[in-house]
Formats: sequence, C-alpha cells, structure tokens
Amino acid sequence: MTLVTLIKKQYWRSREQLKVLFKRACALYLDYGDQIRVLFTFWRLPNSNSTALKGTGEKRALFISYYTSPYQSQYGTQRTAKYIKYLSKLGWRATLITTSPSTTEEDKNAETLPEEVDIIRIDRHEPRALHGQHQLVPDDFIRWVLPAVETAEEILRQQPHSIVYATAPPYSNLLAGAIVAKRAGLPLISDFRDPWSLIDTGWVVNGIFRRRLNEMLERRITRISDRVVMADQKEYWGEYFLDHSNDLHNKLISITNGFDDDDFTGICETPLKTSHTQFSISYVGRLYDHETIYNIIAPLEIWAKAYPGDIKHVRFVYAGPPPSKYFTDAITRLGCDLKEHGYVSHRNAIAIRAHSNIQMFAQPIQFKAHVASGKIYEMIRVGVPIIARTRADGAVAKLLGETKTGYAVPQEDHGEAARLLRMEFNRWREGNPKPEPDKKRIEKYSRAQLANKLDEVFREIIE
Repeated sequence: MTLVTLIKKQYWRSREQLKVLFKRACALYLDYGDQIRVLFTFWRLPNSNSTALKGTGEKRALFISYYTSPYQSQYGTQRTAKYIKYLSKLGWRATLITTSPSTTEEDKNAETLPEEVDIIRIDRHEPRALHGQHQLVPDDFIRWVLPAVETAEEILRQQPHSIVYATAPPYSNLLAGAIVAKRAGLPLISDFRDPWSLIDTGWVVNGIFRRRLNEMLERRITRISDRVVMADQKEYWGEYFLDHSNDLHNKLISITNGFDDDDFTGICETPLKTSHTQFSISYVGRLYDHETIYNIIAPLEIWAKAYPGDIKHVRFVYAGPPPSKYFTDAITRLGCDLKEHGYVSHRNAIAIRAHSNIQMFAQPIQFKAHVASGKIYEMIRVGVPIIARTRADGAVAKLLGETKTGYAVPQEDHGEAARLLRMEFNRWREGNPKPEPDKKRIEKYSRAQLANKLDEVFREIIE
C-alpha cells in the first residue's frame, strides 16, 4: 500500500469521525437548549400559588401525565387512570394530555379510560443525544414539556377548565403542569407518587449540580402549587420533601395508592382454588437487588434445611422482569417447583397472587420508612397472607398491622421469616382456615374512596 493511499484512507476516516462528532455536538446543543428553554419558561412564572380562576362552573380537570394506560403498570399508570375513572363518575369531565407507548411498553390488556375522557396523545420528544444517560434536569422527559404546554393551552382556548393536575415521576410533568396552570390562572394540583430530590431508588439524581438544581425546582413547585398531594402517609412528609415549612404542611394532602375492586371481578369474589398437593408462594414484581433476592431465598433455605420433607410440596411462582441466574438456581437447588411467568398483565398479576397460599414482598434495607410500593395495596385486597421483608417501623409494616393481612419481618431476621413460612405451610397442610383480614380497614384503600378524597380537594379549591 502506497503512502498516498494511506493518506487518503486516513483523510476519509478522519472526515467521517468529524461528521459523527459534529452531529453529536449538534444533538447535545439541541438537548441542552431545550432544557434551558423549559427552565427559563418555568422560572418566569409568578412566584406565588395565588390564582385568578378563569374556569367555568363546570367541573373540568386537565390531567398531565407522560405515562398513562395502555402503558404497562410498572410505569406508574394506575394512580392517574383510576382517579380519572372514578372522578368521571363523580361528575368531573377530564382532559388527559399524555403519550403513546412503544410496543415493548404496552399492556394490551390494560383497562381503557371512560369514553367521555378527552385523551390527547402527543409525540414523546425524547432527548437526541442524551437519551438514557440521566444528564438532563429534572429528567430525560424535559423535551416533552413545551409541546405538552402548547397542546394544553390550545385546549384551554377552546374549552375552559377548572383545575390542572400533574403527577410525577417523571418530574418534567410537574413543570408542564405549573407552566400551564400559572399562565392560564388556574389552580394547580401537584401529585407526588414518589419523592423528588429525596428519592432513594429508581429516579435518583446524580451529580452535585444536578441535585442542587432539582432541589430548587422542587421547592418552587411545592411553593406555587395550590395543593400538594403525596402518595404516602402525611406523617412521613419530612422524609418526602425538602421544604419543612408550615406553608407546605398546610397545603399537603395524603392520598395513598390503592386497589380497584373492579380489577378483582371474577378473581377474588369466589373461594380461591388452590392446589391440594402444592403449597404456592408467589412473588410478583421487580426484584430490586441481590440483597433483596437473598432475603427471599434465605428463609426458604433455613426451612428446607430444618424440614427437608416439606420443601418438595412447595411451588414458587414468580412474575416480573427476568430474574438473575442466582435467583433461579437458588430456588431450583432447594428442590422447589419454580414457575416463571415473566411480565404479565395487571389482571394476571392479581390472579397469580390470589391463587397462592403466601404472598412474598421484599424491599431493600436502605429504603426509607415511608416507602410503600403501590402493589402492596392490591396484595392486602387479595386476602392471601403476606410475608413482607421490610422495616419493622415502616409504612408497609403499619399497613399490614392495621389491616391484619400479614407479617412484617425485618430484612435481617431470616429465622422469623422461615418460621412464619412453615406456620402457614402447616395451616395449609392441616386444612385450617387462614386468618381473617380487617375488611373495613382494607376498604379505606379502594380507588373509589381515594378518588372521593381528590374530589374533595378539587371542589374545595374551585369553590
């Protein structure tokens, strides 16, 4: 190969590399440019939660949520969808601005929203260069904020509404809701399904600069919102928000997650059909980390070692994202019959829980006391005893104790979890009835009653 040929090859290689670098630089410029435009628009809003209501007497609410049905329930779709469903029955007319799921994100069996709901699905507007890299503030969904605002303002020009509701995460939803509400002079409800700056799983913000900027955004959102809703008990608000002022405390409303009785139709209103030859233990949902997996397996190992004759009658049923090889190998090595379903629809998840003898629930030890996964509320409705590996002083432990639906076992106490497993196994083997839960307490967490609370908040503000 001649020197001239080598030089030509190097030239064209360098030229292609420069093209790639130029395209990426342009994409980065556009991503950060979109972020700056959103933040600039947000910071120009009035620094107050006072509103000059322009709505009509008609009960119309504008909902803003990037994720809603038919996205899979793992994206937090249930809360807003159920609000809309039951608020519609209470006379509210809902308009929903959202996006459409990709094929891999869709639940084809997801519940459809009422026909009277006006659903506007806009493009997703994902980052060009920074998608999935968690480098944008408040999150990777910021590019959808201004298109959502433009869509909302066009809707409001055509049809006045009484209130704006935005839910997070993603936290970009709250920026969109705030911009729409304050520009239109409408009351703003900011719904926090999880903490923002203080979150300790999933949406954790990395980097000092990004953390500080998110903290500023959170404080301003809570300040300019007319009401702030949290999805956990109000006693935990100090672990939930940065702002500990009386102003936030006075506007704060606790509306937990819950269950919809309609989802249980045909599953739980008749006696459960469980196997007479296998004791079924179910775990439905994400396995957070290696430690969480071990907290599920360790009690089974203790039980199997002490009573090896029992374990051959045990079937472990799992549904959720693909588990690690460590998990499947450990269950199989014990001699259990392992049944993996993979990801299942929301209704099938309920059915799997309902047709087991014990429901397992596990949280990482680093989770704060307030954390109560949304699935725990459906688990208490199922009526099958729950063994929860969780903090003894946490929200899940209090919920199980209040409703008499199971046992909260600290993450480090594997022996107690093993004892409870065998106790329930013996109850099943001897044909004894399971403990009776407190149905009246459980009913407090029905989606219909929780929507009644939100209805009261809406009416209080606009009246």
